[in-house]
Amino acid sequence: MRILQVRFLIAGVFNTAFSYALYAALLFALGQGRFQTALFLSWAISTLPSFAVQRRWVFKSGGAWGAQYVKSVGVWALSYAINAVFLQVLAGFLNPYLAQIISLTAATANTYLLFRYYTFKHAKK
Repeated sequence: MRILQVRFLIAGVFNTAFSYALYAALLFALGQGRFQTALFLSWAISTLPSFAVQRRWVFKSGGAWGAQYVKSVGVWALSYAINAVFLQVLAGFLNPYLAQIISLTAATANTYLLFRYYTFKHAKK
């Protein structure tokens, strides 16, 4: 496993744990029936720390941060859509906390490739 992949994995665990903890706290506060609202808010809030970690630590990018952030939002929008669909289906027969763990795993599977070959494609490896 290359160092870039190891850094991405470590950052991914941190970012996923932060995002899930935020989702769980929001779901608890809003009620289990509001799982899509909790999902949206947790994804919206978690994008900034995730971007900072991806840009500076994982990909060590010094490029134009504005353009990279816009690309990151596009990647997260796709990942969010995948997550929201999986969550909607799974929450029909699973607890929304467990459903989000499964959904989040499925949604984040694509982010490494999209970040690596799209968002931060010109970053130093």
